[in-house]
Amino acid sequence: MQNPKVSILIPFKDTAHFLPECLDSILAQTYPNWEVLSVNDHSTDTSLELLNSYGQKDSRIKVFNNSGNGIIPALRAAYAESSGELVTRMDSD
Repeated sequence: MQNPKVSILIPFKDTAHFLPECLDSILAQTYPNWEVLSVNDHSTDTSLELLNSYGQKDSRIKVFNNSGNGIIPALRAAYAESSGELVTRMDSD
């Protein structure tokens, strides 16, 4: 398995203050074969707008809304959308 795709699951809720550092750290990686599956868990701050902005700049960053409520449904939603051979999780804060 050479250069497998890595799916990075990021559930988020009201973490706009921390998201730029989180996403910039992923973008700064030298390994290019990844995707971010971020799931908005009913944020009331600017987190969703921020993630959408990053997603418009890099197509590997995808944004979804949590149809459930809480981190477990958000992670399940992200996992269902993942296409990587490897899956990891990253907290937005």
